[in-house]
Amino acid sequence: MESAKSSQQMVPMMAKTVQSMDVALQQMNVEKITATMDKFEAQFGELDVRTGYMDQAMGAVTASLTPEEDIDNLMQQVADEHDLQLVNQLDNAGPVPSQVPGLEQQQPAVTEEVAEAEMEAALAQLRAELA
Repeated sequence: MESAKSSQQMVPMMAKTVQSMDVALQQMNVEKITATMDKFEAQFGELDVRTGYMDQAMGAVTASLTPEEDIDNLMQQVADEHDLQLVNQLDNAGPVPSQVPGLEQQQPAVTEEVAEAEMEAALAQLRAELA
């Protein structure tokens, strides 16, 4: 509500600034144009700060009022839609392992020369397709 109120207060000021800009442009007075643009920028910046503050406040309030059950249910719903499994439920999850189980053998590292040659080949193929 406060954001809407401040926006409504800014509308008449913005309208006056636009009218001032029209007059300054018709007269081609560079100093007036600069002063009007500075005023417009200040008003717009103030509106942006107010809007940002209100958005942040509303986000904090909304986040603190959302029940944890609803969040868990939403996560489960998304997981079900995408055929994912929440195996250990997030509340019971332990530390995340640093290695993926079952991948004892590491694949050999790709050398810089091999990677560059692969990129060159892919680039040549793209050029041939575009020609």
